[in-house]
Amino acid sequence: MCRRRLHSRYKSMFLRIAKNIDKTMADKNSESQGTNYTLLVVFSVVVILLYLGSWFLIDYFYACPERRGQFGDQFGAVNALFSGLAFAGLIFTIILQKNELALQRKELSLTHEELKGQKEQLEEQNKTLKIQRFENTFFNMLSQFQEVVSGITYTLDFGEKTKVYKGRELFYEGFENLEVRNRQESSFDENSRFDSLRECIEKEGLQGYASVEMPTYFDHYFRLLYRILKFVEKTDLIGKGKDNDKEKYVYTSMIRAMLSRYELVWLYYNGLSSYGNQKLKPLIEKFCMLKNLRTELLCYSNDSDIELRRLGLTSEGLRANCFSGTDYENFLTDEDNCRAQYNLKAFYTKEEIAEGNDLLKKWRNFLTDKQQSINSHAT
Repeated sequence: MCRRRLHSRYKSMFLRIAKNIDKTMADKNSESQGTNYTLLVVFSVVVILLYLGSWFLIDYFYACPERRGQFGDQFGAVNALFSGLAFAGLIFTIILQKNELALQRKELSLTHEELKGQKEQLEEQNKTLKIQRFENTFFNMLSQFQEVVSGITYTLDFGEKTKVYKGRELFYEGFENLEVRNRQESSFDENSRFDSLRECIEKEGLQGYASVEMPTYFDHYFRLLYRILKFVEKTDLIGKGKDNDKEKYVYTSMIRAMLSRYELVWLYYNGLSSYGNQKLKPLIEKFCMLKNLRTELLCYSNDSDIELRRLGLTSEGLRANCFSGTDYENFLTDEDNCRAQYNLKAFYTKEEIAEGNDLLKKWRNFLTDKQQSINSHAT
C-alpha cells in the first residue's frame, strides 16, 4: 500500500512539473510576440509624433512664410546628398545582385556538372547491367552447348558386343572410321555404303555429305551452335559501332576455342552443304569461325577433283606446289555472299586478311598458268 501511495505521489508530482514547464514555454512565446507588437506600435507612434511635431516647431520658430521658405531651401543640399546616397545604394544593390547572379550561375554550372557526372555513372551502370545480362545468357548457352557435345552418342552393334562412341570422339570417328550409307538408297546397295564420311565426300562430293545419315546425328549440335552465333550477332546489350563488333568477336572467339580440330572439319563441310549453306555459313564467315582449321584434315572432294582434273591437277600435284592438296583453296574466294565458296573472312581476321589475299592471288595465278599451258599445247 505504501509503495502504491508513493508511486501515485511521484506520478502526480511529475505531471505538475510537466504542466508548469509547458505553461512557462507558452508564456515566453506569448511574451516574445507581445514584445514585437509593442516595439512596432512604439516606433509607429514616435514617427507620427515627430512628423506632427515638425509642423508645430516650424510654425513656432518661423512664423514668417518667407523665413520658412529660406529654412526649407537650406535642406536642398541635404536632399541632393540623400538622393546621391540613394542612387549609390541602388548601384550597390545592382552590384550585389550581379554578384549573387554570378554565384547562382556558378552553382547551376556545378550542379549541371554533378548531374552530368551522375548521368555518366548511371549510363556506365546500365552498360554493366546489360553486359551482365548478355553474359548470363551467353555462358548458359555455352554450358548447354557443352552438354550437347557430351551427350552425342553413336552405337555400333556387333552381335554380342556393342561399341559406343560419345562426345568429341564421335567427331573424329564419324569422319574417319565409321561406315556411312546414303539415306536415299537401299542399305543392301554396295554403292550406297562408304567406309567413312571422308570416303563419301571424296567419291560423291558435297552432295554426298548431305545425303548420308551420319550428319543427322549432329543436327542438335549445329542448330545450337547457330543459335549461339545468332544471339551474339543480334544482341544490342554490348557496345556500339566498331566496339560492338570487337566485343562480339571476343565472345565468338570463346566459342571457336572450344571446338576440336574435327569439329572444325565438320563445321567446314556443314557450311558448304545444303544444311548450313544459307544460315550458318554467313555467321561462320562473319566471326572467322574457321580460323583454327587444319586444312590438311580436309578432303579432296569429287567436286574439286572434277574441276581441277581438266587442268591436269591432282591432290599430290597441288601439295608439290605448296598448296594444301585439299578442298581448301578450291572453295576459297574474296567475294561476299558466295554460297558455293567460303569468303576469306571465315579463316582470316582483319589483321590477317592480307595473308589470305596473297594465298588467293597465288592460287588464281597458278590456275591461270595451268590453263594457259594447256591452251598453248592445244594450239
